[in-house]
Amino acid sequence: SALSHNVWFREENVRVVSGDYSVWYPQGESTADVMKAFCRICGGGGFSKSGAYFPGSVVIAGGTFADPSFPAPDHVHWWNSRPHWIDLAEAIQRHADE
Repeated sequence: SALSHNVWFREENVRVVSGDYSVWYPQGESTADVMKAFCRICGGGGFSKSGAYFPGSVVIAGGTFADPSFPAPDHVHWWNSRPHWIDLAEAIQRHADE
């Protein structure tokens, strides 16, 4: 996908309320603050942590909330690396590659 809608929360404001999950460390277990969690049964959903990029935060895909009234994003990351054919409304703040 060319786009993803991720929602960032402070880690202390997030809790798993049911079920078990498995964890994958894309940079290896020595960098445990960068991780992706997913359902042990179906492999879907889950959350992630981005380590030093945004410390103390948990990332959840916006689509998992299944709420059409969910707030629209107020900024976009990596704007300069987007495919040339993507554009957004002028009201959205754009961040250069970081």
